[in-house]
Amino acid sequence: MKHIRIVVLGAFIALLCITAAMATPPLPDAAAADSEQRSATTAASLAGLGVCGSEPPSPVLDGGAFTNYDTIFYHGAAADANGIPNSDIFLEADYVDGHFMYLSAGGGGYAPSAFINCPFASYESKQGGIRPQVRYLGLLYRTTGAVIDYVLIYNGCTLVTSVNFDPPLTNSGDCTVRVIDLGGWYPFNRGLNMVVHVRNPETFQSGLIIGGYAARFEW
Repeated sequence: MKHIRIVVLGAFIALLCITAAMATPPLPDAAAADSEQRSATTAASLAGLGVCGSEPPSPVLDGGAFTNYDTIFYHGAAADANGIPNSDIFLEADYVDGHFMYLSAGGGGYAPSAFINCPFASYESKQGGIRPQVRYLGLLYRTTGAVIDYVLIYNGCTLVTSVNFDPPLTNSGDCTVRVIDLGGWYPFNRGLNMVVHVRNPETFQSGLIIGGYAARFEW
């Protein structure tokens, strides 16, 4: 009789354990918990900061049409002379600090001028069929009397747009970064080239150095 009571008591305890296990909800695995945490964090970020929580670029540019961008900066030594030899150019060469051009002296109403090519590697498309577009370019430059009065923007062999500078770009001392607004977003799926027009209004030889140039691809 004593043995029967022990067996019945053991069976009752086992039944209680099974019932408790069935009543306890299963714990989520680590991946599911991490996913839920990321979702909660993302929701909080979107609620507080809008679509994108990243810090704005400096200077602040109009990026309202897109949520992602890559800003690419080329060293000025990647710039190149344009076309056949130009008698207006006294000296043109690449140095460790950029692309250097010196123009002949002007005078008598004549201002020697030349073009400099600033080519970019560009996106035909990104994975998923995304086609980035460009509105903002940058030019790092320093002048010594010469001026930059406009740029031409090409996609491959097609002229896309031009930007005039009034007054023309000029400075002295340290290099200056100029943000160039194309006025709209354009795809450059055949290669972007910013063609810089340089002019010397002085009666002595003068020039400039292009220290670098940049583009912001947005999607």
